[in-house]
Amino acid sequence: MKKHMPRQIATLLIALSVMFSLLAVPASAHPFTDVSSTFWDEFISYVYDNDIMDGVSTTEFSPYSSVTRAMVVTALYQAEGSPTITYTGIFTDVSESDWYSKAIAWAASKNIVNGVSPTEFKPNAFVTRE
Repeated sequence: MKKHMPRQIATLLIALSVMFSLLAVPASAHPFTDVSSTFWDEFISYVYDNDIMDGVSTTEFSPYSSVTRAMVVTALYQAEGSPTITYTGIFTDVSESDWYSKAIAWAASKNIVNGVSPTEFKPNAFVTRE
């Protein structure tokens, strides 16, 4: 003989499973108003929460804008935990006061990046897909 679950208990179990599944999906963990709750939201939350990438301002991430050489190197540097580095002034177009100077010095010291010449890095040049 089959035992049937009362309808109220079945309804309660369904409601609880829906509630817990909603709790398992975190809300946006970033302050960016230009990122909709789409595919990219989860990834942007991850890089923001893990101090890998910041926005272009406190409220904008600018997910569809171009990326510069300085931005890419800074993301790599921050993903590595922003190790201590002494700025060495390798490139004439990178000043010690630039927000990306330590990242570029770190990446160059690890042979992760080269300049566009022995003395220039071109931090504001856009990165291409190649």
